[in-house]
Amino acid sequence: MSRIYYDQEKILRRIRKLFFSKNKLDKEKSLSEFYYFASWSDNYGKWCLKKILGLNTNFLEEIYNYLRFALEYSIKDSLHYITKGKILGDKYKNLIITYSNSENLEKKKLFDQYFSTEINSSKKTLWIIINFDKKNFNLRSMSNVIVIQKNEKIFFLFNPRFYFLFFKNLVLITFFKKKIFDYLFFNYMNLTIKKILNKNKISNVYMPFESKPHQHAIIKTLKENNKNIKVFGFIHSTLSPLPTDYYFKKYYEPDKLVANGESQKNILEHHLAWPKKKLILKNSFRFQKKNKKKFSNKIFLSYSIGDPKKAFLKIRHLINNILKIKFSFKVINHPFMKYSSSHKKLIENINHLKKISHLKKNNGESIVVGVSTVILEILENGKDVFHICEDPIFHVPSNKIWKKIIVKKIDKGIYHYSLKYKGSLIKFGKKNSFKKSFDI
Repeated sequence: MSRIYYDQEKILRRIRKLFFSKNKLDKEKSLSEFYYFASWSDNYGKWCLKKILGLNTNFLEEIYNYLRFALEYSIKDSLHYITKGKILGDKYKNLIITYSNSENLEKKKLFDQYFSTEINSSKKTLWIIINFDKKNFNLRSMSNVIVIQKNEKIFFLFNPRFYFLFFKNLVLITFFKKKIFDYLFFNYMNLTIKKILNKNKISNVYMPFESKPHQHAIIKTLKENNKNIKVFGFIHSTLSPLPTDYYFKKYYEPDKLVANGESQKNILEHHLAWPKKKLILKNSFRFQKKNKKKFSNKIFLSYSIGDPKKAFLKIRHLINNILKIKFSFKVINHPFMKYSSSHKKLIENINHLKKISHLKKNNGESIVVGVSTVILEILENGKDVFHICEDPIFHVPSNKIWKKIIVKKIDKGIYHYSLKYKGSLIKFGKKNSFKKSFDI
């Protein structure tokens, strides 16, 4: 484990040096996909971070990544976005920008999972819900809700412009890596927010904040149109084991960042360079105390699971050879990965695991596959966790950073976590407490 601790501290020092040198020179860095160092996801920013750290060594894998990311951003450059709902004028003082999926948006009562609150009609608060599903849906008629989503009727391969975009993005990724932006979505959000600000005297903006480039772009638009608007970012879940994506970038950051645990607040201040005056500690608006039995006999799949075949082999090895227990688990998929073919296949394989009769009875174990903030939620609810991951340097919490977590290596890519004492990672809140706290 000492190697992991050393490398994680080394990574944070390297990022500190990188951003310190860029802060005075590059105001747009927070908008660039290059600087979105999400260690929990197999994305462009993590690939760039690994290149900075000299961790990319496989030549064929590198060629694959150049082509993969050129294709990904060419598709993004070819998308169309549509808005459902109308922007009414001279009515709203608050703006909430959040996220959902088509399944939730089709329900009779709209409920926001990030703030754990019902979305009711309000005379002073407008909700922008960003839906990244392509699936169409019928939106309930609500005067204070608009939904932005991708247009599902796009055929990239029949569009000659797509091939031009692919060549352009391949050149940018090869020679100008910092010039990759999600221009189309930035521009659409920019125009939408300008319309809202032109029609309404917005004073406060609230958003579940993950330090994503498009969120920084939103803040830029807000501040350029009204420098007096107060922007509140909320860590809606928890920080990841190595939260390189949250490093303070100085420009286009929220005026206040709300954390829901003392450990997280300390990490932001002491490891990620957030000014103390910008940080607020509050009980979680998303997480409420649960009976630990809700996490028993469960296998939780994260948003990004890496190689599904390797994950399945490790799950089988953990259950049959390490824990030596009968298979009696329910698989819980990530809510935004319902249509992911790799997640579906992994779930199918897990559910077909042989039920070996001579093994001992399951004692209510919790298993998490990939990087997921549910790990901290499970720990705070009084249960230990088994964690299966591919990249320990990025995915396993170091007790030099997460000082309240006890980490034990079980096997290659398999770890066990327990908590020194409760209340250090997440301060649990209550349903609808967000509305009461911020008077929306």
